Amino acid sequence: MPSEQRESFVLNPAAVIAVLVAARRRDMLRTSMSARIGKDVPVDVLRSMLEILENGTAGVLPGSIPDEHLEVLHEIGMIVPKDSVPADVDFAAELTPNCLPMLPERWQSDRSLECTSSVHLRLNPRIYEQLAENVPPEIEGYAAWADPFRKRFPILWVGDGPVNRFTPFWLSEAERQRLPLLRGRRIEAGDLEREFLRALLAAGVLVGEDHAERTAQETVRTLESARRSIANAGHAQLPDLVNPMFLASLRAYVRELRRHGFFSEGDDHYPLRRVIHDEPVAKTLHGGLARLVSAIVGEDLKPSFCYVCEYLPGGDLIRHTDRAQCVWNISLALDGEPELGRANGWPLFIESGDAKNAVRLGLGDGVLYRGTQSPHWRDPQAAGHSSTWGFFHFVPAEFSGALD
Repeated sequence: MPSEQRESFVLNPAAVIAVLVAARRRDMLRTSMSARIGKDVPVDVLRSMLEILENGTAGVLPGSIPDEHLEVLHEIGMIVPKDSVPADVDFAAELTPNCLPMLPERWQSDRSLECTSSVHLRLNPRIYEQLAENVPPEIEGYAAWADPFRKRFPILWVGDGPVNRFTPFWLSEAERQRLPLLRGRRIEAGDLEREFLRALLAAGVLVGEDHAERTAQETVRTLESARRSIANAGHAQLPDLVNPMFLASLRAYVRELRRHGFFSEGDDHYPLRRVIHDEPVAKTLHGGLARLVSAIVGEDLKPSFCYVCEYLPGGDLIRHTDRAQCVWNISLALDGEPELGRANGWPLFIESGDAKNAVRLGLGDGVLYRGTQSPHWRDPQAAGHSSTWGFFHFVPAEFSGALD
């Protein structure tokens, strides 16, 4: 700016300068804070933040930072104790046979993953490649990028399930080279190695020739069945809510988070429960689930918050109804040791009128219910059993309260 013009400018008193700090910590996967400089955070704390970024090195902080500033920076996760530096745990749903052992047991023996000589397959036409951090424009709004996603491209987004569900998968270069060879042609038994073929079938990359028609019919059946169940029983079970190959990798990822200490410890109310609030990979599922729940209940909904939650042996859930941010809930079975099954899973009890319903879910299954209206609880989990769940909460689109 020319010097002669400077005297005609003043500081805009309505201007707000804010800083966003996002930090990965072991006791919670990601925390973030947005604060106004000079109001929420003193200017001199910002100077300390910049000094650390400019002059700090791994394991050493500048000696000039005041103790009270270090306390603030520790609280928001910008600095951590040396023995609490978080591991780099990323997520990638890989299309390799190595993931098949983590499929739910019912999928291990599913004959639909076998390609016989009488079955003709083709590449799913609803596949899009992501080559950088922005999702392909064709599926923008139906898919989301998460920070823990592995920074390796391309990513293959596969369309499957009701209401335009898109699921990301990571390909090796060798796998990527093979896909164009499959496009536009029938795939016969014997064209691919059996285990690689099973992985592509489980992920929905390869589909039957009647895939579009079957998917449309499945969507209608899913929505109609769920609506009837909500009307009659106050809840709806949603089988195979998550793509099975994605779930296989999600199970392994959640176990890594546990191993590296990212789950917060239990509290006085629930000492045998550990949680991660708004876990980023779970949040990518949350948006897609909001579209599904909106279609089921006939109301425009938005996500409020979600948890990934592990219950240890003996863990329970007292009978309760939820707060305003949980008008509709989905409980999703993510993992269990031993594995949760549809016949013998740990039941969630949901009251509707005079009825008390025991809902048992297999891995990848969910149940939808009214959190603020339907009392729900769990009796103590059996000795020697642990389970991991995704809890997803939804509110009407016009809800104006806090979402966490």
